[in-house]
Amino acid sequence: MEYFYTSAYTTPDQAPEFGLSEHIKVFSLAVDLACPGLEAVAASNFRETLSNKVADLETYFTSIESIYASTTPEHPALRTIVVEAAIIELRQLLEGPVRTRFLRLASDVPGFHADVMLTLFHNPSRPVEKFAQELCEECGPRDEGDGYEVTTECKSCGMERTLEFY
Repeated sequence: MEYFYTSAYTTPDQAPEFGLSEHIKVFSLAVDLACPGLEAVAASNFRETLSNKVADLETYFTSIESIYASTTPEHPALRTIVVEAAIIELRQLLEGPVRTRFLRLASDVPGFHADVMLTLFHNPSRPVEKFAQELCEECGPRDEGDGYEVTTECKSCGMERTLEFY
């Protein structure tokens, strides 16, 4: 009701969850009531909370399970938010100590796994983090745009070929 009087709503602001589950419930209610304005506010609040307040990965993983259990692809706003967050942090999720938990989540919530893969597939040119590659321990990292060439023999014809890396 608060939304209908003020165009906003409040949730508990306590760690580690900071009201994520309430935003998911409000979003689902907005879908049921066919209220796109409330749907957009709930999605915006969810994104802001996830991006700026939640630091606990288990809270994030729990929200993914809840979102995929209570929303549909016809109303993808919350799904898109958690998928984008996963893609941004994918390197840490796959290399870090949370790898096992993340892979179990992807297995338990196949819709999430598929959405991550499809998003990466459909947007191959999306911005990604750039890491300066180390040439060697003495040279250090390469500068932006600092390419190099490697000349090698072609395995098939034996001719020398040069590859450029940038």
